[in-house]
Amino acid sequence: MTEEFREGSDLTVENGFADNYVEYRMNCKRNFGAEDITILDDRLAFISTGLKYPGMTRYTDGPGKIYVLNLPSIADPTELQIKGDFDAASFGPHGISIYTDEKDGSRYLFVVNHPHENSQIEIFQYIEEENTLLHLKTIKHKLLHNVNDIVAVGVENFFATNDHYFTNEPLKLLEALFSLHWCNVVYYSPEVVQVVAGGFFGANGVNMSPDKKHLYVSDLMNHRIVVLNIQKDNTLSRVKEVDVGSLCDNIEVERKTGDLWMGCHPNGGKVFLNDLNDPPGSEVIRIQHIHTEEPVVTLLCVNDYETLSTTGVILALIMFITGILIALNPVLWNGFSLPKQKYLLSQYRDGDTEHLCFQNEPRNTRRAELHEIRIILLESFNRIVHTNRYN
Repeated sequence: MTEEFREGSDLTVENGFADNYVEYRMNCKRNFGAEDITILDDRLAFISTGLKYPGMTRYTDGPGKIYVLNLPSIADPTELQIKGDFDAASFGPHGISIYTDEKDGSRYLFVVNHPHENSQIEIFQYIEEENTLLHLKTIKHKLLHNVNDIVAVGVENFFATNDHYFTNEPLKLLEALFSLHWCNVVYYSPEVVQVVAGGFFGANGVNMSPDKKHLYVSDLMNHRIVVLNIQKDNTLSRVKEVDVGSLCDNIEVERKTGDLWMGCHPNGGKVFLNDLNDPPGSEVIRIQHIHTEEPVVTLLCVNDYETLSTTGVILALIMFITGILIALNPVLWNGFSLPKQKYLLSQYRDGDTEHLCFQNEPRNTRRAELHEIRIILLESFNRIVHTNRYN
């Protein structure tokens, strides 16, 4: 798809985010794109592709791959060859995170892997001179049973999200049906492995504030970003929740400003149906001033379903975008409600004038009605399945 992109004039990038734009033509080829992207201070982006997620349609039968891309280059990403004792044939990368060792500058790539529909964490060392990944370690643990995303905080330390409570596929579907808030965040170190936060309805993307004091978790099915304070013992305490009106997947944090950028799914029903002939589309949402009493939630980019169907691709695009006119399609919001707060729908510039468009009321209440129906059966369902998690 790179041959279809044209670089914007005077494009500059700082901390992975641009102060200008990249144009893209509407005849771009559609593909399954990236699952996760993380960007370093030197503008090097790591990209995971080829996700084989349990219970979801597979877009490729080949193994997953990791790529690097020097921003703001529009050249093709470079595939990183993996060295060491590692089963590359079953590689199914999901969320990724980079940790840089302050002692010697070594860079470690943490990858959520789903070989044969299992969950485990792979730790690689990035060998910059060879542009390769050296596999160092595979981490498996009973608490890391449905890992979605990860944020590394040490050479072997990380926080990880579990996006389901059950490992059995039929029971996972019932989790969603009955709105079970049983997902969690796990802290892992060689000495201690423990659940440090719970009560999520689909814990998805996770990232950390620039000052390393707070963790941000996408509470996917509740359409919220949860802010948690990191305690000295690495347990987490909830600080606040920010409604975003969409199912937000991965989270990137702009290190200079602390803004959160998220690739999101506006139509949850289409995501889970996963019909290749009727793709769900994606969007990008930004949260500014998240630690204030009035965070600003901005919808920055909406797709028409045809060219960009994964959050990874859109998240890559949005790294280059700072102002864009939003053409909202009401179909994008089918069955979901926006938060009861001032919600910025569009933002664009005309010369020196900045145009803003706000929506103050939720678009519909269908989700609340469905929740009332689910809650009727919740108590009896809890008694039946709570002890059958690994069946």
